[in-house]
Amino acid sequence: MQNYLNKNRCWVKRISATAFLMIVLFSNTYVYAADPAPVQFKALEPEAPWTKSINPNDSGAFFQQIFNTMLAIAVTLAVIMIMYGGIKYMTTDAWTAKEEGKDIIKNAIWGLILALVSWLILYTINPDILSLRF
Repeated sequence: MQNYLNKNRCWVKRISATAFLMIVLFSNTYVYAADPAPVQFKALEPEAPWTKSINPNDSGAFFQQIFNTMLAIAVTLAVIMIMYGGIKYMTTDAWTAKEEGKDIIKNAIWGLILALVSWLILYTINPDILSLRF
């Protein structure tokens, strides 16, 4: 009987402590202060690269945007293929299908490395090559 009462008291203490914390943490506290002057925010990056409008006469910007878009598509497809290979590897019991899943993952990683190394080589040689502004 005494053990039963101690267990009930323990639960009562826990519930009351939780209720107290909920009241303290989530109660509305109001701080009244003077209205500050409106804040002017300055964007760190003026525009995202894919939202910039391209001048039709600027072929360098056009090819740069195509290169960046193709690189983004390659990375996205590589991630999708890695996920597909992982799902194929996890959901099968046959050894041949497990090997096929491993091959899909390996080939996707090699493709991702190839795409990123092509960008890295071009950027290392000359960063202006990617912008096609000589």
